[in-house]
Amino acid sequence: PAGVEGGGGVVGVDLEHDLELASACGLGTPFTNYVRGYIGCLDYIFYQPSLLRVAASAGMPSHDQVKATALPSGRFPSDHVSLCYDLEWLRPAQSASILCRYPAGLSQRERMPQPASRHLVGKALKALEHGKFVALPTDTLYGLACLASSEEGIASLYSAKNRAQSVPLAICVGSTADISQYADTSQLPQGILEDLLPGPVTVVLKRLEGNRVCKSFNKGLDTIGVRVPGDDLNARREGFSFCRELARRSGEALALTSANISQKRSTVNVNEFEELWQTCAHVYDGGVLEAGRAGSTVVDLTEVCDGHVRILREGCAIDEVRKVMASYHLSPRQ
Repeated sequence: PAGVEGGGGVVGVDLEHDLELASACGLGTPFTNYVRGYIGCLDYIFYQPSLLRVAASAGMPSHDQVKATALPSGRFPSDHVSLCYDLEWLRPAQSASILCRYPAGLSQRERMPQPASRHLVGKALKALEHGKFVALPTDTLYGLACLASSEEGIASLYSAKNRAQSVPLAICVGSTADISQYADTSQLPQGILEDLLPGPVTVVLKRLEGNRVCKSFNKGLDTIGVRVPGDDLNARREGFSFCRELARRSGEALALTSANISQKRSTVNVNEFEELWQTCAHVYDGGVLEAGRAGSTVVDLTEVCDGHVRILREGCAIDEVRKVMASYHLSPRQ
């Protein structure tokens, strides 16, 4: 910005955000912390002009006022002068519905979206270990995840989504090497899992008896859907996959489903499932996901020994899956 020594701007600070904000003092200052060589107003009052307007102000004092009465002075040396502004709602009737998204209690505030950053994986894991579930980005859609071994977590997840218990959940593991702990991979062609995963694919396999999931997990089914998510936009930006890292650090499988009320459309942005925020221990924001709303490609490999695979859902990776199947001389069928 103009006025910054060297003209290089603010270093090491990301000024990008998706909010349309206005400066209350109208100077349009693009930063709020002291920068050497900058002389002007560091504006700490920002607001959304689509919701609020400046109703009154006690703005910058005149030069004479500063010289006569205001700081700085010999007794109280400072380069700060307080600016006061009153903001009012453009549509007062709308304020209650907006404010209810931002509860006052600390425990409630923590359910507001937080960045899907590596340093927050431990916080997410702690919530899962206490029988909670979290919302997080995957390489396809936003999902809800709890420990697959947690009866409490599974029950809470079904309740929050208003989902029928007869509709199965998938599991997410940290690597393809972990799949054999939960499903029978003995009949699969060598290398096929590594060619499909990590990626936007759910593989359906024969479920192993006595694996480390709770008794209520997909009760009565002898198959299990398994995911090892690939790299979404956030994963490429942060250098890791939040969902995959959470599964890896937990040392066990996560139960995973889409972050939406049952029968409603899948979500690619945290703001699309605001109604679920208060049911989650934490909500992790990975930005707008790029894969669209088709979800993962679901492929049934339970009959692969007969030379056939079934495509249960085409999803966003159907072309890649067909190429992999062809390389193993397998015939996909709907």
